Amino acid sequence: MSEIKNNDKVTESKMISEIWRVIKKYYLPEEQDGYWADLVTDLDEIYKRYPTELCKYLCLSVSQYLESKYRKGMHI
Repeated sequence: MSEIKNNDKVTESKMISEIWRVIKKYYLPEEQDGYWADLVTDLDEIYKRYPTELCKYLCLSVSQYLESKYRKGMHI
């Protein structure tokens, strides 16, 4: 079994911290277009800094999670 390198740990830790900040910032989904546009912009900026499959997966998961919360709150 191979282990993650120290440099990779630091990079992934920073990426996950940035994604967590986005989750906290957008935790309560809003109906406004600006909310969703800003969310996409923030996640896109993170992905540009960390263009990995893991980052892509996590960013997509965050947007899907928030959309699901929004739909449940709106009873859609």
